[in-house]
Amino acid sequence: MANKKPNIFSDPGLGEKYLETNKRIINKNGSFNVKRKGDGLFWRDTYQNLINMSWFKFIGLIVMLYFSIYLIFGSLIYFIGTDNL
Repeated sequence: MANKKPNIFSDPGLGEKYLETNKRIINKNGSFNVKRKGDGLFWRDTYQNLINMSWFKFIGLIVMLYFSIYLIFGSLIYFIGTDNL
């Protein structure tokens, strides 16, 4: 059998041996070496964002949503008119 060259991308850093050209996924201290990109959207993890939000911000968000919906429907009724409903 011929000696095969090791694949550069064969070890993601989960094993004990790796090539120096690879960056490890898990550092030796146990922390992760992975950075997420494009995760700035609020709607992606809405539940997690609401859980991690302070009570003051959460109540402010609920009040803001309530008044926004109230304003939209109030404007709709005002511009259409109650006679056309």
